[in-house]
Amino acid sequence: MRQSHFAWSPVARLALFLAALSVPVALQAQSEANHLYDKFQFMVAGSDVVISPTIQINGTNQAGTEVEFGKTLGLARSGFEPMFAIRWKPGRRHELEAGYLFLNRTGEKVLQDSVVVADTVFGAGLNLNTKFSADYAFLSYKFAIMAKKNTQLGLNLALGYIAFKTDINALASASGNDTLITASYGVSKSFPGPVGTLGVFGRFRFSEKWYLETEGAYLQASASNIKLTEFVIGAAGRYYLSRKFGFEAGYGITSVDLHVSNTGSRGIIDPGTIQGKIGYNFQNFRLGVILALQ
Repeated sequence: MRQSHFAWSPVARLALFLAALSVPVALQAQSEANHLYDKFQFMVAGSDVVISPTIQINGTNQAGTEVEFGKTLGLARSGFEPMFAIRWKPGRRHELEAGYLFLNRTGEKVLQDSVVVADTVFGAGLNLNTKFSADYAFLSYKFAIMAKKNTQLGLNLALGYIAFKTDINALASASGNDTLITASYGVSKSFPGPVGTLGVFGRFRFSEKWYLETEGAYLQASASNIKLTEFVIGAAGRYYLSRKFGFEAGYGITSVDLHVSNTGSRGIIDPGTIQGKIGYNFQNFRLGVILALQ
C-alpha cells in the first residue's frame, strides 16, 4: 500500500510560522496595562506638608498685624498629614480628579512684640496658644490635547476650597495683695478660602511599570470683595507592581495670596467674618498607594 504524504507549500509554512509568533505577542498585549488610561484610580497618601503662612486679620476700625505663624506664634512648619484622591476617566481625553488634604497645626509661644488680630490686642510677654487648620479640597478637569499610548499633554482647570480656621488664646496674670489673678482671652476666626488655577499637565509612560506626571498652573482673579493669586507646580513618579496596585512619590509647591476687602455684606466672603489678607505657601512631599481599575 502506498503511503500518502502531505506537502506543505512555502506560503503555508510562512503563515504557520507567523501564527506561532503572534501567540505570545497577543498574550503579552492582553496582559499589558497602560495606566495612563485607567478608568478609575484611587490613592491614599501620607504627606509631609511644610507650611509658611502669614495672616493679617483687620478689625472693624483698625488694621491687624501681619503675623507669621511659625516665627510669631510657634506653629510647626512641618507635619505629617493624610491625603486622599480619586480619578475618573470617562473618555480617552477627559479626566476628573477630586481630592482632600488634611492640615492641622498647634503651637505655643511667648510673644516678643504686641500683635493685633481683628479687634483683639495681644501684648508682648503673653503666652499664646494657637490652633491653625487649613484642610484643602479640590476638583480638577483635565483635557488631553495629545493622547498617545505613552504620552498625555493637555490643559488642567482646578477649583478648590481651603477651610481656614485659627484660634489664638492668651493667658494673662497679675499679682497683688498676695493674690494671683489670671484671665484668658482670645480670638477665633474661620472662613472659606476659594482657590483655582488654570494650567498644563504632562504624563509619560516609560514602561508598563514606570510613569512620570508633571503639572504647572497659575491664576489671578478678582470677584466681588476678594482678590486671589495662586501658583502651583509639581511632579510625581509612579511605579506599578501589577495591573491594580502601585506606589507614588511626589512633590509639589502651592502659593496662595487671598485679599478680602470690606465692601459690604454682599461679598463672596462676609467682611464681618474676616477682612485682611492671607499669604499661604506650602510644600507637599508625599508617598502614596494606588488602586487602579481598568
